[in-house]
Amino acid sequence: MLQTMSTIDMRSLSSEARHARRLEVVRLRSTGLSFVAIASQTGLSRTGVFDICKRHNAAGADALRDKPNGRKTGHGRLLLPAQESLVCALIAEHTPEQIGPAGLLWTPAGVAQLIEQRLGISLQRRAMRLYLARWGYVRHAPMERSRARAAPALQHWLDCDLPAIEVRARLEAAEIHWAHEGALPAAASDLPRPAPSELRLIDTGRALGEEFVLSTVTNKGSSCWMTLQGPLDAAACIDFLRRLTEGRKHKIFLMLDRMRVRMPVHQTEAVVEWLAEHDELVEVFCLPDHEAVQVRPDHSRAALLPSSVERKGHS
Repeated sequence: MLQTMSTIDMRSLSSEARHARRLEVVRLRSTGLSFVAIASQTGLSRTGVFDICKRHNAAGADALRDKPNGRKTGHGRLLLPAQESLVCALIAEHTPEQIGPAGLLWTPAGVAQLIEQRLGISLQRRAMRLYLARWGYVRHAPMERSRARAAPALQHWLDCDLPAIEVRARLEAAEIHWAHEGALPAAASDLPRPAPSELRLIDTGRALGEEFVLSTVTNKGSSCWMTLQGPLDAAACIDFLRRLTEGRKHKIFLMLDRMRVRMPVHQTEAVVEWLAEHDELVEVFCLPDHEAVQVRPDHSRAALLPSSVERKGHS
């Protein structure tokens, strides 16, 4: 006698369970059982069993798996891959004043302006930040730190030094910026390389080589960055500081949370002198030695964790 069970709603099962149930239907059908008998054994309706067998006969084993849910990667994007590649190359090899957008450092608004000027495509703020996150340029503002896994030196800095700095910032109406220096984030690997005629709109006079990005993000999430041809040195640091402070109405408290150089560049004589001459514009604060604490400024509240895993862009 055939064992019976109540009818099962396939939608209540996981994708793996649905696939296993369909495989069982096909196996039982291959033994010569009727649709009614298979339905009784598997808990499916006779119509459901018939549909599974029909799909398998028409398209084979592939028909037994669920179709992918959600939108395909790239669905709804306004920029074509070639256009994304061009924009990435332009902002990597030029500063804003060289190719049109306002400002001395790149910002999401500046990149959006560049896209509208070059491609005639207008992007809303959220869409622009999604593109920049995919390309690896956007870091989140500091929101909430994970103190549980922080090294003792960092724990002390978070508990004692940072609150005092934040109080000073409020009293002096200063902006807190979190600085980060690292290798230039590559755009998605499937993006084609733009032709030299498209890219070299202006001769920057710089030799191509390994590129790095020096960026800051505020507690409110405002970000800006500059591309460096090679690791950060004193000249590049001063150039960035000059661009960062140009036209600012408020003093900047600059938190150095990760500087991947052998000698801290902010301690070189040239940078120290520049900071002393412009102390009304910017003041530098150093987190504990990054050799002991790896900083992940790409997560919320600077996510000061003992890990060096880099953030991946969204698909």
